[in-house]
Amino acid sequence: MKIYNTLRDFGREFSNNLKYSNRRLKNSGFNLRERLNVYSGMVGGVLAPVFLTRYGAFEVASTSIKEEAFKWAFSLPTLIFSPFGLVAGAALGTSSAMTNRLVRERKERNQKLENLVGNFKSE
Repeated sequence: MKIYNTLRDFGREFSNNLKYSNRRLKNSGFNLRERLNVYSGMVGGVLAPVFLTRYGAFEVASTSIKEEAFKWAFSLPTLIFSPFGLVAGAALGTSSAMTNRLVRERKERNQKLENLVGNFKSE
């Protein structure tokens, strides 16, 4: 029961943090695609150490399920580096999202200018 309560509390805290982050990104002017860039960067940053250890430290081909399970089990302790990966992934995702936002805003601004110029030409 204690584990269940701990997991439930962790889930609630994670959900609240995600809602706060989403609200903060929305208020900063990011659209859904740009917010997904940030979140995918975070997920990639958390999982990268595990996959890099699994496929970097061991050969790719496994001969048995037992051997494959051992390799993944050996790779899982690298999750201790997840906070660093999370921050790095968030930084990369935010950088990508900001670039996309600047391009989107530039296109919107150019479209408004074209509409404005088109209105003057038609008069």
